[in-house]
Amino acid sequence: MTETEEPRFTRGSDDPNTLSSGNGIQVHFKDGSSTPRIDIEYPTGHPSRREESAPLIPKEIPGGAGDLFCAGTARDNIRHMR
Repeated sequence: MTETEEPRFTRGSDDPNTLSSGNGIQVHFKDGSSTPRIDIEYPTGHPSRREESAPLIPKEIPGGAGDLFCAGTARDNIRHMR
């Protein structure tokens, strides 16, 4: 696997007006074929995508919160978010 820097993503990450934390991925196979490149400028959870990502938060908390809280506390946190 190799990684290459995409300068526009680095600029967006360093710019306090955007704080984009963008990323992209493209997979190249040994036979020479590849997937299309997919770029995400603003990941889920970025303020510009808040409305879109709000319904996803309760689905993601059990996995992440499960490492931090007992199951009952994680459920209580999700219930308070709804």
